[in-house]
Amino acid sequence: MNSYGLKSLLLQVAQNENLDHWYVPLSKALSGLTAEIGAWKPGGSVNTIWQTLNHMNHYNRQVLNKLTGEENGKDKLTNIETFGSPGDPVDEKAFAATCQEAEKLYSLIREELQQIEKNGLSSRDLEVAYLTEQLPQWVQHDAYHIGQIVLIRKLRGDWINN
Repeated sequence: MNSYGLKSLLLQVAQNENLDHWYVPLSKALSGLTAEIGAWKPGGSVNTIWQTLNHMNHYNRQVLNKLTGEENGKDKLTNIETFGSPGDPVDEKAFAATCQEAEKLYSLIREELQQIEKNGLSSRDLEVAYLTEQLPQWVQHDAYHIGQIVLIRKLRGDWINN
């Protein structure tokens, strides 16, 4: 992957993480959330914000492990299972930990990509296709789910445009 492609990927990661550009980043989508809001279910088969974060964290751990060369373990969850339970509306500590994990994973992934930019791809046991095909799809995946978080907050009447 050339430096232009990696710079573009890093920009997209920054936009998802905390760069308030033309769509809401994760940091802003999570700002001011409580366990009660995180566990709120709008109805039907819609996931809660907490479930959406569980799902994102599951796949973001896999991305980080791939970038660092660590194995993803024996975790053979189905896509549906990655969402987990709706969350406990009074468990502020658990919800805060889920939010903090989401933000920490983004920070660690960004740092790993910056190291690849600095030291080159040959410093890692990664295929170019992972960086050029799979990671851009992951960025889109998370941007989609960040949008869902904002939508759920709007449906609940909790979102204030700032």
